[in-house]
Amino acid sequence: MQNTKRKQLTKYGRVFIVFLVMTALTVCFYMCPSALKGCCKSTELASRNSVSIENMFHIPINMQRGPPAPEYKFDMNGSDVIVFLHIQKTSGTTFGEHLVLDMDIDNQCQCSQQRKRCNCQRPNSEKKEWLFSRFSTGWKCGLHADWTELTSCVDDTMNKKLEMQVDKRRYFYITILREPIPRFISEFRHVQRGATWYSAKHLCYGRPPTEEQLPPCYNTTDWKDVSLDEFLACESNLARNRQTRMLCDLTLVDCYNQNSMPQERRNKIMLESAVHNLENMAYFGLAEQQEMSQFLFTKTFKLDFKVPFVSSYKSKSSDTIITPEQNRTIIQQSELDIELYKFALELFMKRVNKVIKEYPEDYKKFIDEVNNAQLTEFPDSGPLPKR
Repeated sequence: MQNTKRKQLTKYGRVFIVFLVMTALTVCFYMCPSALKGCCKSTELASRNSVSIENMFHIPINMQRGPPAPEYKFDMNGSDVIVFLHIQKTSGTTFGEHLVLDMDIDNQCQCSQQRKRCNCQRPNSEKKEWLFSRFSTGWKCGLHADWTELTSCVDDTMNKKLEMQVDKRRYFYITILREPIPRFISEFRHVQRGATWYSAKHLCYGRPPTEEQLPPCYNTTDWKDVSLDEFLACESNLARNRQTRMLCDLTLVDCYNQNSMPQERRNKIMLESAVHNLENMAYFGLAEQQEMSQFLFTKTFKLDFKVPFVSSYKSKSSDTIITPEQNRTIIQQSELDIELYKFALELFMKRVNKVIKEYPEDYKKFIDEVNNAQLTEFPDSGPLPKR
């Protein structure tokens, strides 16, 4: 009997122990400049009391600020809408597929193998949507639309293009983040295979950047077979600090105009803005912590999935050979993302620990399901898989 209990406790704690160990190692790496062997000069967060910057921040009035109250349940029949901000190479495709294919809800999203999108309508309406994402509504605010584009576009698009009526909705912004260095390398590999995201608009104040503000990195139809050195050499490469740029409010730094203020101040505002916006998101997950990200989502929205999320430590970035000099350059070009991810790790741990304490029995049951799941890899792209 005691042996059985001991095995059960080991099973329940296995994933959480792995979570704590992996998180501790990652925090150590991002917290300690010495862990970078002198390669990275840490970009410190601006003071939380910096009135001159914080007074500039803005959150849409109809957006849920931070996680909802513990007793809250996502109102599928009401006016609640989940908005997924999908950052490239963060396992967002996998997460997006879970949202439309694997939700344990009465009114399942209706998906077709011929299309890359699904109809995710409310149970009480054939015209109203509860999910704004790539695999549901499509890229209605632009390909991989960022914070700046989404917050100025979503409500208007819902009113005029999707539901064709003005309504008072409550938006729950969510996203997935990934460790900056593997994410950067994964983007390089994706571009090397021919990806361009050429149709991304990068709108700010409703206008795209000029060619002078955002010069192209290549003059051909794509950048296929680009070398890592060439990829790193392009100063306008949007892979640099991508997560920070996509989560910040670019209107605070005059959009893509690099000459409107000193670079140091621009970086400071962008990082503080990204931190502020992430903190005010109803939910975010981490690519490296699929299991805990799932548990946090289900307890945040009181929505369950039919299958467990499974972490994988194998991706296209893991088998990429880079030199020490290239590694140093990637770290330098990801300084803001490294600081943002450091903050995200701390906030993620805080939110996860909170829901584990609130739902201990559910957590034990969840760990049972996770331990019986099989390992899967992060897919890069492609059509919706069959379920």
